[in-house]
Order: sequence, then structure tokens, then C-alpha cells
Amino acid sequence: MKQALSQPNVVFGILFAAAAMLFFTIMNAGAKLFIVNHTAIEAGFYRNALGLIPFVLIYLASPREKKQTYKVHNVRMQLARGIMGVFSLFITFAAFSTMPMANVTCFLFVSSLLSPVLGAIFLKEHVGIWRWSAVAMGFMGVLIMVQPTPDITKIGIILSLTAATCHAIMGTLLRSMGKRENPFTTTLIFMALGSLLLVPLMPFVMTTPSIPEVKLILLFAISGTLGQFCLSNAYKHAPVAVVAPIGYTALIWAVFVDVIVWKDWPSPTILMGGAIIIASGLLIFYRERKLSKAERPPQV
Repeated sequence: MKQALSQPNVVFGILFAAAAMLFFTIMNAGAKLFIVNHTAIEAGFYRNALGLIPFVLIYLASPREKKQTYKVHNVRMQLARGIMGVFSLFITFAAFSTMPMANVTCFLFVSSLLSPVLGAIFLKEHVGIWRWSAVAMGFMGVLIMVQPTPDITKIGIILSLTAATCHAIMGTLLRSMGKRENPFTTTLIFMALGSLLLVPLMPFVMTTPSIPEVKLILLFAISGTLGQFCLSNAYKHAPVAVVAPIGYTALIWAVFVDVIVWKDWPSPTILMGGAIIIASGLLIFYRERKLSKAERPPQV
């Protein structure tokens, strides 16, 4: 009889997922501080270029048989995912530069509502009444949040929802790629494209960073790479249905950073709308987990 994932493995998966959300929050905070005097294009370039270094070193140090597992099976899909990833990172950094981190984080949660919709449209995945109801409930939370205030700007809303859409599209692309593509390869291609595609733009937007700004660059580049490492290990140790909801802990970290660094407290509308979106997202994950169990063949 096949053994299910052990409890310690699941715990490791949860801890890695929580750590990933912390590192990604640090990355976004560092980029937000950097963009005060620079552009999101610069932040995206430095994030990818520096983050690419350890992945290239790992690839070069890997034995020949290991490198065989890094083979690309669907070049077009990898390129599409990589290009979308570059645009998504740029838009996400830009969104965080316009509003408090908790506000942007709540809007980014919309990606969990868009994923079932995109899956139904492009992957022909079945979405039942429960998940459609959860999506509708989640968008009610969005309507609560989109009330422009000094802390919730129209440009911030547009950028945040665009970033959330990009995240959902990337998730759909990854699902369509299936399990044939190695996550290491996918990340390597994304960071390589993120460096190459932004190089032509750098002469037009780049200004020489100061020493404190170089420290910020290292902060968000290293924390982003660590976040990627932790997230990959989270999915290695625990199933998606366990790891994905941990993503909502990003709101806790975002509120903490907002209060400590910028002295910003989230508004009641953001907290209320965010709570509704989180509840609907958890319902979607619950239904997906229940359906996957029901469709799973009996183990012998």
C-alpha cells in the first residue's frame, strides 16, 4: 500500500510556505523603498539578474544526469510563462509603490478567484456551483475594497488587479504545462528572460543607486530568491491544497511591515473586503481538495 505524506513532511511544507510569504513580503517592501527614487523596471531587472546567479551556479555544478531533468519540453509555453512572469513582477512592484502593502496584498488575493475562471475557459476544467459561488462572494469583497481614499488610489487599484490577473494567468500556464516541466527550469527561464528583456530599457530609466540603495537591491533580490526556494520546498513536502491557503499569511506580514516601517494601519474596508476574499479563496481550496480526493483512485 502506498504511503501518504507523513505528518512531519506536511509540517515542513507549511513552515516553508509561511517562510516564503515572509521573504516575498520583505522583497516587496525592499522594492517599494527602492522605487521611491527609481523605477519598477530597475527593481525588476536587479531582482531577476541577481536572483539568476545562484540558479546558474546550481545548474553548472549539477552532474550530467541531473541536468537531463532540466530539459525543456514545451518551449513556447515556457517562453509565455517567462514573459508573463517578467510583466507580472514589474506590475506587482509598481502596485506596491502606489499604496500601503496590506492594500495591495488584499487585491493580489483576487488571483485565487480568477484561477478557477481561467481554468474553466482555457483548460476546460469543471467548475461547480460551489466554486462559482465562492468566486462571486470574493468579488463582493473586491467591490467593498474599491472605494478610493487617500490610501486606496485608482492607479493603485488598477495596477494591483492587473498584477492579480497576471498571477492567475501564470498559474493557469503552469497547470497547462503539467508535471513534465521541472520547476527549477521554469524559474531559471523566468529569471533569465527577466534580465534579458529589461536590459534594453535600463539605459533609458537607470540612475546610479547610492550605497543604501544597493543594500535595498541586495535585500529584495536575496529575499526574493529565498522566497522562491522556500515555496518550491513547500510544494515538495505538502500538497497544493495545504500550501496554497498559507499564502494568505502574506496579509499578516504586510500589515506588520506597514505599521513598523510606514506607520500605516489598514482601513476597515480593506480588512473587511480582504476577509471576504480570503474566506472565498479558502472555500475554493476546500472544494478542490475534496473533489481531488473523490476523483483519486483507490490505493492498493
